[in-house]
Amino acid sequence: EHAHYCPVAMTDEHNTSKTCIYCFQRTRLARSRRIVKGEAKLVTVNGAVECTNPDCISFTSGYTTKARD
Repeated sequence: EHAHYCPVAMTDEHNTSKTCIYCFQRTRLARSRRIVKGEAKLVTVNGAVECTNPDCISFTSGYTTKARD
């Protein structure tokens, strides 16, 4: 029924937190620059993922980081 009003895509339940909701490509764990012991390092941000697809709507608008669940 929902297909009459909007596009519907099937996604496996175990991949929902690994898939971008806009382009359906795989995401990666978000990273942030933090100063650790005086040095700037890249560390992963727990609970956040980011889409790295350059053709994705969220990537082109600058909002690539999303909550994982």
